[in-house]
Amino acid sequence: MIPIRLALRNFMCYREAELSFEGLHVACLCGDNGNGKFGDMFPQRWIPSNLGILAEGFTVENKLMNPTYKIVRPKVEEHYSELLDFLYTSESKSVLNNRNREAMKQLLSK
Repeated sequence: MIPIRLALRNFMCYREAELSFEGLHVACLCGDNGNGKFGDMFPQRWIPSNLGILAEGFTVENKLMNPTYKIVRPKVEEHYSELLDFLYTSESKSVLNNRNREAMKQLLSK
């Protein structure tokens, strides 16, 4: 059996979400992991509660990395200060928020 659609209801920050597998060849979907010491805590314990998608990566050209490819934290904090502040709001708890959608549109249009 190959699933076409998966509906999520009241899963973490998603009240109602639907994943479409149309056009994909999915062979296996696994159930919950109830094994181990922290089995009953997954995924809440291991998955970040907020996620921000960056429309632009860290590069030497935009000065977010130095020539030895180390991240320049003060520059990153300054450049993404608005996004970092947004990640502390309740709206950012949904991965499907408007900011992430706009960032994905920018990334996919390149």
